[in-house]
Amino acid sequence: MKLLYSYLEKRITKIQKAIAPMAGKVEKQKYLASIKNGFKDITPVLLIGSFFLVFYIILQYLQQNYGSFRQLDLIIFKIPVQLTYGMLSIYAAIAISYRHAKRIETQIIPSIFSSVFTVGVAIGGITTSGIQYENFNSEGLLVALIVSLLTVEVLNKCTKYNLTAKFKHIPEGSVHTFQLIMPIVLLSFLFLAVNFLIERTTEQSNISEYMFGHLFWGIKSIDTPVMVFIIVFLEMLFWFIGINGYAVLAGFVLPFATYYLGENISALMNGGQPEYIFTPNFWDYFASLSGAGFAGALVILALFSRVKEIKSVGKTSIIPSLFSITEPILYGLPITFNIYLFIPFVIGTPILATLQWFVFKWGFVNIPVVHVADAPIPIAQLLSTMDWRVLLLIIGVFLLAILMYYPFFKLYEKSVEQQNNKVDDKYADLDLDF
Repeated sequence: MKLLYSYLEKRITKIQKAIAPMAGKVEKQKYLASIKNGFKDITPVLLIGSFFLVFYIILQYLQQNYGSFRQLDLIIFKIPVQLTYGMLSIYAAIAISYRHAKRIETQIIPSIFSSVFTVGVAIGGITTSGIQYENFNSEGLLVALIVSLLTVEVLNKCTKYNLTAKFKHIPEGSVHTFQLIMPIVLLSFLFLAVNFLIERTTEQSNISEYMFGHLFWGIKSIDTPVMVFIIVFLEMLFWFIGINGYAVLAGFVLPFATYYLGENISALMNGGQPEYIFTPNFWDYFASLSGAGFAGALVILALFSRVKEIKSVGKTSIIPSLFSITEPILYGLPITFNIYLFIPFVIGTPILATLQWFVFKWGFVNIPVVHVADAPIPIAQLLSTMDWRVLLLIIGVFLLAILMYYPFFKLYEKSVEQQNNKVDDKYADLDLDF
């Protein structure tokens, strides 16, 4: 075992030196940072829609099983859900364009207005018969984030380098307005032309449908057990070497997870069944039950530790772990760079996360469809699935996490005791009597 830990320690040091600079660059990359922060900004929108979705699910259940509230038309609860999840692309355009404009220090309000307009044109949500709201839902989400970033960048370049036409004998304020409008008009014509070409040469009618028609296999492949394992493994590896794994991966993962959530709700509101498992709630409250790496299991073990300082960390970490806040135990125990905990934290966590994916896939527990944020355990899990069986799931997984950590925790506890004894023996040799 000592040889194994010695080998791992050397490897972890090399891995940290190799990927830490790269992870730092990824986290600070301006486009990924704008996407990550933009998707965080639309969390209130998701929560509002989920609030009314909960009422819709409960009342529908009571109507179908007990005949209660039959006089109540549930379509009224579909309105706020449609105005939130049904327009995810527009909210994403607003949030991402705001974040990106702020990051590159360009004009914010024109960037937001321009992005919303160009996203609407690119997705093809407006026809001669009126606005087709279904085009603005989750299906246009991935196109919306690309078009938003492109629009803000074009607007910024045109303004910064004055790439628009010169106007004579026109007031300065009007010239400024024309300079803002012209790039957006040109982008809109570009997207209209592309949509026209797609409509005439393919079976799709716009950029969004074309991308899904040709790239859907790639989008759908994120919600697989292999990808769940890889994503959670990378997140835990980053955390282990002292980097916020969620922050590094969110720019890549959140757009797909949010898309899955929107598709699940769309299916539910249209009488279908949710299909996708890897939603933001699965990532936050199941793959990271009680915080990154199932750290709540370590909190329980720490509470019963023989070592005073470890027990103290457990006491201070128990409340934060209920809200999936990991930092007190992560850096207090610590877990980071703790070679004794590498195997359960980095390898064991994605295994347990993948196991839960199969539990949802096989229908033992309802797929998470209600978006929750900052709710404590087990309320978050109950609300997100609207299924009492989830309590059995999280209890079972939590017990497995404790069993997974136990032998490694005991080895670490023993090493701390030995270190403390060495310190005590060192001072015991000194004659400190006065």
